[in-house]
Amino acid sequence: MNWTQVKKQLQALEKPETMKLFKALFSLNHENRTVFENALGEIGSVSLKYYKDEIAASVNPSWNGSINLNRGRKAISQFKKAAPDDNLSRIDLMLFFVEQAAAQSLEYGSVNERFYNSMCKMLDSVMSLSKSMHPAKYQHITERLRLLDSKTSGQIGWGTCDYITDCLAELESRAEQIGLTDDRAE
Repeated sequence: MNWTQVKKQLQALEKPETMKLFKALFSLNHENRTVFENALGEIGSVSLKYYKDEIAASVNPSWNGSINLNRGRKAISQFKKAAPDDNLSRIDLMLFFVEQAAAQSLEYGSVNERFYNSMCKMLDSVMSLSKSMHPAKYQHITERLRLLDSKTSGQIGWGTCDYITDCLAELESRAEQIGLTDDRAE
């Protein structure tokens, strides 16, 4: 069945039948639920708990669990498909991935080059996506990166802590260029 055929049949449905179909789709899986939340709510109103739970379980499992970076990245990819216009929430998930990976490294020690490269690539995605946004929109992300930088400075390997510092400096520079200043006491 192609979309044209589906569309024709959907247009023929009565409202109760349509509602029943929507309910079945909504209940089928979390991605469908996210599509509904995104379509019917405001940008940023989608619940991220499911995605964060997936990321935490895959990137920062318990001491006897296996790290599965692909599963963590897949959760972010699924969110992007379900809520393609919600860039701020996607940045939130990407930074959460990095935070969880850093927590894993801080708790259990050095992992491997692939692990740290994955953290840096995720930070690259955060930085790239944030370029399309006004710095005032992602000030809380800058704060989270500042906290992560203070926790990881000199503590995690393969130059990742230096890369976190560099990303933070870039975000702060962008904010400074438009007059957003940091009111923290130095």
